[in-house]
Amino acid sequence: METSPVDPRRVAVWEALAEHFLDTETRHHIPRTALECVQAGLSPEEARAVWHCEVWPALSFNLVDPAGEWAGWNRGWLVQRVLEKRKPLETCGVRGWCRSQFGDWRAIERCMRLLLDLPTDAERERLALDLGFLARHAFDFALGTLRAPEPVDRVRLCALYPEPFRHALAPAMLPGGWRAADRRIRAALASEPRMAKFDGPALASRLERALEAAGAKCADDALVKELFARYGKPERHYHGLAHVEACLRWLDRVGAAAERPAEVELALWFHDAVYRPLARNNERRSATLARERLAEAGVPADAVARIGRHIEATRTHVAADSDGALVVDIDLAILGAPPADYDRFEADVRREYASVPAPLYRAGRRRVLQRFLARSAIYRTPLLHDALEASARTNLERRVRELARGAL
Repeated sequence: METSPVDPRRVAVWEALAEHFLDTETRHHIPRTALECVQAGLSPEEARAVWHCEVWPALSFNLVDPAGEWAGWNRGWLVQRVLEKRKPLETCGVRGWCRSQFGDWRAIERCMRLLLDLPTDAERERLALDLGFLARHAFDFALGTLRAPEPVDRVRLCALYPEPFRHALAPAMLPGGWRAADRRIRAALASEPRMAKFDGPALASRLERALEAAGAKCADDALVKELFARYGKPERHYHGLAHVEACLRWLDRVGAAAERPAEVELALWFHDAVYRPLARNNERRSATLARERLAEAGVPADAVARIGRHIEATRTHVAADSDGALVVDIDLAILGAPPADYDRFEADVRREYASVPAPLYRAGRRRVLQRFLARSAIYRTPLLHDALEASARTNLERRVRELARGAL
């Protein structure tokens, strides 16, 4: 038996690969395993040789052991076992591999190639963590929601799913498993934690920062108070400050997609500033108000013009540029919310239209929702489309059926 010291990085690779020979679910560790191999300086070909010629000969017995090890391998025993059982490279072949374990290796290799395409260690660690979040929903069936990702994480997760995540992890998925995994992942990405109560001072400070970022020269408390007063009217059951706050939380998640984030934020602040349920010119009047107030605050004219266009786009839900599409999509994010939140939204909208007789409301509401369903895509922004498109269509189809049956 070899007695010379073993490189600690090699041992770390053995430990990472060895997890996939435990008698329990470990496929959600595949991205982390790939990272260990990359950090050890291995190429995919070298890592494959370690898997096949060192770890497999040492631990493949556990895959057929009726009392297999599942709690984890003892480090000292593992090192000794690998040193005793490893095979020369030229004698290793793929014959006799367990198909599922071969799939695990293929997934590790694909993840390694994704990681190696990145230039820095920090970017590789971030990608491995993000892939791991998604993998937990693909392979760990007990989870129902993402485990406390930061808002910015959700942006990256949406950018990774379905591709390149599906390509990287597909070899590890058993036949017929992707449909259920896809539902779990999409539900997790679409879920939006609700805040019981908005923080007024924090929102006011945020509006002031957005004005400064957009180039305002003389913003004061008057504008903040005016917007708060408008959104705080008691008849605004949905289109109030809570809606603005929800839009800002989505902007925090997908704001990396904005060319001019401050302008997008100000458009969201003003997009429902004027709101009367039966009026047809709310968006135009809101845009006019925004142009007047922002010009008074010293925001540059070109920025004011763009913000006005973004607000007016919320009437037709069709925008001329990517920032406008982001404003529209964030305004419509509620359509893809979890069912309970979507139902609360529908109830709040009905309260705002309480003066409309029930038969007329049902007919009008069905027409509005069916127009969304008739679109080839409800969301234009890729991140929001991936996160919300499927759930939005499910919510809308269900609501249309309910309205057709006479429900309110």
